[in-house]
Amino acid sequence: MDRNKIFSRIWDLYESGGLLAMCAWCGRVRIDDGWLFPPKAALVAIDEPSVISHSICELCSTSFGERLSEHAYTRTAGALENLAPAS
Repeated sequence: MDRNKIFSRIWDLYESGGLLAMCAWCGRVRIDDGWLFPPKAALVAIDEPSVISHSICELCSTSFGERLSEHAYTRTAGALENLAPAS
C-alpha cells in the first residue's frame, strides 16, 4: 500500500471517530488486515492522543513471546537447580 493510501485510510478512520491500533513496540499501525509503518505526516495531521489505541503487532508479539518463553525457561531451570538436594 502506498503512503498516500495509508494517509487516506488513517484520515478516514480519524474522521469517522474510530481508533487506530498502533504497535507500542515498533510503531506500525493496523490498516485493514495488515500492520504498516505510517507516514509521520498522517500522525501529525490527526489528534493522535484521542485516536491511537496501543496494541502489539504479530511480528513483535512473536518476538516478545519467544524472548519471554526463553526467560521463563531459564528462570524455572535455575529455580529447580536451587531446589535439588546438595550432593
